[in-house]
Amino acid sequence: MAARKNSGMALGLFMMAAFAVVLVLMFSNIFPSLSGQKVNGLDWADDMFNSLSKGSSYFIPDVRARTAKFKDQTFNVTVKVKKPEAAAAVFAKAGCQAVAKDGSVTVNGSFGDIADKVLGASEQMFNNDSKAVEAEYGMDGPTVLASFHQVLQPSIKELQKNRQVEMASAVDLILRKGIEPAYNYYGVQAQNIMDKLGMSAGLLIFYVVYTMWYGFAIVYILQGLGLSMSKPKVKAEV
Repeated sequence: MAARKNSGMALGLFMMAAFAVVLVLMFSNIFPSLSGQKVNGLDWADDMFNSLSKGSSYFIPDVRARTAKFKDQTFNVTVKVKKPEAAAAVFAKAGCQAVAKDGSVTVNGSFGDIADKVLGASEQMFNNDSKAVEAEYGMDGPTVLASFHQVLQPSIKELQKNRQVEMASAVDLILRKGIEPAYNYYGVQAQNIMDKLGMSAGLLIFYVVYTMWYGFAIVYILQGLGLSMSKPKVKAEV
C-alpha cells in the first residue's frame, strides 16, 4: 500500500511539475504574433481567435444590397449626443445638412447617401485603413465611426416614432453589421477559419488535455497523501 501511495505521489508531482513548466512557457513572450512581435501564449491565442472571428464578420456588401431600396428617402432626425459638434462635422462631410445646438444634432439628408458614406467608412476601417477615413473627414477613423454611431443609434427610436419602421430597421442593420464590426475589429488582421482549421482544433484539444492533466495531478497527489475522494461507507445500524 505504501509503495502504491509513493508511486501515486511521484506521478502526481511529475504531472504538476510538467503543468507548471508549460504554464511558465505560456506566459513567456516567445510566440510570434501577426504583427511580428513576440507575445505570450494567451495573447497569441487571443489574437488568432480574434483574427478568425473577424474573418467571418464581414457583412458590408450584404448591408449595401439590403439598404439600396432607401436610396431616394429622406433621413431627418434630431437626437441628443455626447459630442454634437464632432457629429455634425462628420455628417456634414457625408453630404448632409447637420446642425449642432444645445447638446443635440439635427441631421437632414438622403438616407441612401448616408448609408453609402457610413458603409464606405466602415469598410475602410474594417480593412484597417484609418488614414483613408481621416483624409476624407479630417479626423481619425475611430472618431468618425463613433460619431456616426452616436447619431444613428438614438435615431432608431425617432424613426420608429415617425412610423418609419423600415428605415429604422435599416439603420439598426448598418450599426450591427457595418459600424460595430469595423470599430471593434479595427487593427485586427482577418483570417479564414479554413486556413487555420488544424491549429484551431489543436488549441481546443490542448485546452481540454491541459485542464484534465492538472486535475489528475491533484488527484494523484491527494492519493499519495492518503486522502481519498471515494464515497464513505454507511455503517449498518445495530
